[in-house]
Amino acid sequence: MYFAVALRRIFSFWPLAVGWLRVGVDLIIMQLFTHYEEWRRAITEVCGMDLTRDYCETRIAALGDESDPATQAFLTSYGAGYRDTVQEWFRRAEREALS
Repeated sequence: MYFAVALRRIFSFWPLAVGWLRVGVDLIIMQLFTHYEEWRRAITEVCGMDLTRDYCETRIAALGDESDPATQAFLTSYGAGYRDTVQEWFRRAEREALS
């Protein structure tokens, strides 16, 4: 009897614990790229991708399409403000690709 009550109490707090953990993880991830230079280095040097004009245009459009499931997941995880920041970084990379 006491064991069942104890388990019920532990698991009643589980959603709160998971919620706090998720918020903490999201904040850490969002803070990974706080500057354009960090973001650009991660894409070009760490991932080995080219920030071409076409690629940047595609990513800007995809992040702007709120009906896209991937964009919805991004917005849920990081918020519209961070999405806007990333779109601006892609615009800057696009301008630099044209130079």
